[in-house]
Amino acid sequence: MKQTLLHLCLLTVLLTPAAAQANNDLDYYLPPGEVVWLGEGDTQVLLLEQENKQAFDRGSILHIPEWGYHPYQSAAIRSLYQSMPDYGWQSYALQPPTQPLDNFRWQGDEDVRYPEPLADEELAELREQLRERVELAYSQTSLIAGSVIIVAEGISAALLTDLFSRNELPLPDAFVVYGIYFPQWQLNQQLATKLAQLPVPVLDLSPHDGNDWVTQAASRRQQQAQRHQQVSYRQRIIPAGTHAHQPRYLQHQLYGWLRSNDF
Repeated sequence: MKQTLLHLCLLTVLLTPAAAQANNDLDYYLPPGEVVWLGEGDTQVLLLEQENKQAFDRGSILHIPEWGYHPYQSAAIRSLYQSMPDYGWQSYALQPPTQPLDNFRWQGDEDVRYPEPLADEELAELREQLRERVELAYSQTSLIAGSVIIVAEGISAALLTDLFSRNELPLPDAFVVYGIYFPQWQLNQQLATKLAQLPVPVLDLSPHDGNDWVTQAASRRQQQAQRHQQVSYRQRIIPAGTHAHQPRYLQHQLYGWLRSNDF
């Protein structure tokens, strides 16, 4: 009898969907009430939520870490997500797609000296994965009165900029990017122009210790904002290590900018 029960237990574990097991793991390690699952079945998407701690509501902030990262894996995103409820915001953090990009071909033809970027159809697959998740998150943030702000990091921020510029996602009231980049020269150059043309206030947080794609294009992003007369664009260079060792510096940069734009 004991052996039969053991076999049944093992069978139950083997038949449990991987997504369900992952969900249970996250439920166990994250604080109660913070985990929200969006969607249904094996396609569920993780959203974290922290309630506004003030007596007034400024709105909601949706934080999106670098592609493939859990929100708690990013020091910058984790810090902002956890701190903004102290300033009157309902705070959310969305898990971006987890498809590995290590072997993703950002270049078209690798055998030429100055390769062209990949075909837009291939990039569209990444945009679509992110778009679906953000739309699910919008359904949650829309429940809160007030402004909607998006804070996004790295390639996630770059893909969102692309989606906004194509009118494939509704624009937030303000857009904050942290270490934004595409790991391809032409795409990174185009990204600076698209970011400058967004018709909403933009805060460009550029970490001094970011990768070369981030730091080398920082001046172009600022130049394009001036060229396209994006008067509500602001760039802030974040000193090396600040996001990890002095999180309040990053928090004050965001809060101060939001207040200066009447959010």
